[in-house]
Amino acid sequence: MDAQTYNAALAELRAVRDKIKKSRAELAKLETDRNQRITRLAAYSKAKAERLAPAAGMSVADIVALAPELAPDDLAAPGQASEPATPPEAAAAVTDARPAGPPQATAPAINEAQRTPPTPRPSAEPADDPAKPPTDTPRSPAVPSRRGGGRRMVHPHLILASTRPNFTQQARSTVFLDTTTGDLVHRQRTHHLDLAGRTAADILTAVFHAVPDGVERIYITAGDPWHRDADRYPYLRDAVTAWLNAPTPGWRTDTGRGRDRMAGHFVHARNPVGRYQRDDGKAHVEIRSVGEWFDLDDHDTPATVRDAFVLLWQALRPTGATPS
Repeated sequence: MDAQTYNAALAELRAVRDKIKKSRAELAKLETDRNQRITRLAAYSKAKAERLAPAAGMSVADIVALAPELAPDDLAAPGQASEPATPPEAAAAVTDARPAGPPQATAPAINEAQRTPPTPRPSAEPADDPAKPPTDTPRSPAVPSRRGGGRRMVHPHLILASTRPNFTQQARSTVFLDTTTGDLVHRQRTHHLDLAGRTAADILTAVFHAVPDGVERIYITAGDPWHRDADRYPYLRDAVTAWLNAPTPGWRTDTGRGRDRMAGHFVHARNPVGRYQRDDGKAHVEIRSVGEWFDLDDHDTPATVRDAFVLLWQALRPTGATPS
């Protein structure tokens, strides 16, 4: 490349820059117009976020953010805690009492195991060593230490450990699906599905035809169906949003049940979560990416992924039942 060619390329690059700037300005105007239309439609007494979302090409959560009055009634109020609050002094004491170490492994989402906070190990150093404060008793920051022969004093009513939650998430019937080959694994059986266009509606129809006894979670092991039209959008998130909000006859966006409250789909460029429920409200199902848990290659089949989940489950909860 010579200097003349280089200068010509720079001029072309500046022209592209100007076009992008104009396009972004036009996009901002369109988005503002869209948001204003959504706000006006939200004033209708029978307006629903589930219907506005696909029409606007947005998620239900984005619609609720623009029009909070459309939020489902069963969602928790912002800032509402699901567990009793712990006093700040107790929280600080728990932090001091826990030994440093690697983070605890987390159970798979198909059934989360509960764990008791680790108990601090007593130090072998003498308590009256002025060079090194004793660590045999957790101390509240509000209680000063006594050096030079004294011992730390702890308030007798201070709570030094957090309480275990009284809520246990139930196991969910789970299947593993390769949307490239159509192979579906449920328990010990393998089915071959015809997924047609690999839309969310096609996946739900095929899975519930093969496993009609109730599936609550569909893990996609390969294929990334939410990227099937990625070349039509400037960003992957836009393609994922369009895939999640596409029409699903007989189903609608799930907005929560019981303590498992949520706000529609979760949009992520690589590992999205599609949440759906039947129009009659009798079935709830999630379409998720197995990339949440494992890094896979082209040789990993749905059966291999299911076996990995079972082994992980057994390692984290030896006394628990084997997941579906």
